[in-house]
Amino acid sequence: MNSLPESRQQQILALLQTAETLSIRELAAELDVSQMTIHRDLNKLAENGLVLKMHGGVKLAAESIAAKPAAHTCGMCHQPISSRNAFILDCPDNEQIGACCPHCGLMMQCSENTPRVILATDFIYGHKTNALGAYYLIGSAVTVCCSPSVLAFASPEDGAQFQRGFGGDLMSYRQIQAYLRNIHLEGRHDEI
Repeated sequence: MNSLPESRQQQILALLQTAETLSIRELAAELDVSQMTIHRDLNKLAENGLVLKMHGGVKLAAESIAAKPAAHTCGMCHQPISSRNAFILDCPDNEQIGACCPHCGLMMQCSENTPRVILATDFIYGHKTNALGAYYLIGSAVTVCCSPSVLAFASPEDGAQFQRGFGGDLMSYRQIQAYLRNIHLEGRHDEI
């Protein structure tokens, strides 16, 4: 059974993280849909500035997303956003929310529903990656922004290698999100 357009679009963005460019034919085969369906998905992604369509193919335009946030300060803690640690939520209401680091980005929500796309910046290579598939190192000896410091890695191998040198706990998207929510909820209870 074919997936929903939003899910397919997330899959397309994830596939483009590992390949510089993909053809329409390759995407249609990979996602088991028609080439016309891929064209419609790519048109939507291109409208939102997420991909660049080329003759017969597409490439990721993540850098144009990173340059596009409405504000240059974090939507959570109001610190300046550095491209080195930027975390971006592309919301359904066409609002784009930027965060200074994965810690803040993982705590933020769109005003309506779930984000269409969530991008984290890989700490080692500096490229944007699908935040849902990234791995996060919390509590390492490297502190770059908010506390507790959270660093994003596109691959679990890179995160584990960094962890061996600098300590901390490596977690998936769902694990780190639950962990941070628990920390913040406990903190609120202490204040009461």
